[in-house]
Amino acid sequence: MDLANVNTILLDSEAAISPSKLKPFSSEDKAAEKVNGISYMINDCGLSPEIAISTSENVHFDSPERPDVVLNFLAQNGFSKSQIAELVQKRPSILLSDPEKTRLPKIEFLLQWTGVTKADVLRSIARDPTFLTRIVENQLIPIYNYLKDIIGAEKVATLVRRSSWIFNRTFAKRVIPNVDFLRALDIPNSFITLVLFNFSRSHWSKTQPVQRNCCRGEGNEI
Repeated sequence: MDLANVNTILLDSEAAISPSKLKPFSSEDKAAEKVNGISYMINDCGLSPEIAISTSENVHFDSPERPDVVLNFLAQNGFSKSQIAELVQKRPSILLSDPEKTRLPKIEFLLQWTGVTKADVLRSIARDPTFLTRIVENQLIPIYNYLKDIIGAEKVATLVRRSSWIFNRTFAKRVIPNVDFLRALDIPNSFITLVLFNFSRSHWSKTQPVQRNCCRGEGNEI
């Protein structure tokens, strides 16, 4: 079908529709959606009104069906009300995710691979929910194995309990090249462990243009 015929069909269709049947998405509809979103953040997610207003700007949903599934998933997996509120505040897009497909594998990874207690895992995730955007096979497992080979499984578990930042993009892009650089200089593992335990990610600047295939790829999940 050529372009002329397509345009003709569209014009005929528009002419056949009565203006009274058209219902554009009005400013009132948008305002109502925003109010409902804020109300949901307060009543269902446990956010304060001030935080709910700012958080609602970053996530939009027509129905509470998907957010309800996410909140039920979090509660059933042991997250407290305060931890759920913290998760939603820090990463509101989690309300639109498929928790069984995109969140549960990450939680199971921490529990099964690191040996950290469930209470500590949930606390760590609530502090830094960006962990939930990482890819298990391409990012979490390679980074865990990399660290375990250097400082041992017990110390990796300690790092997880402190914060899940070690599995963030920053680690693969900045920390690994620096650790490799230190190891190339025959710096003892005891010193590298000391640095990992006492310096936050903000202290690791990119000094070496080292690429590691095992940790390439960014998580694109909601």
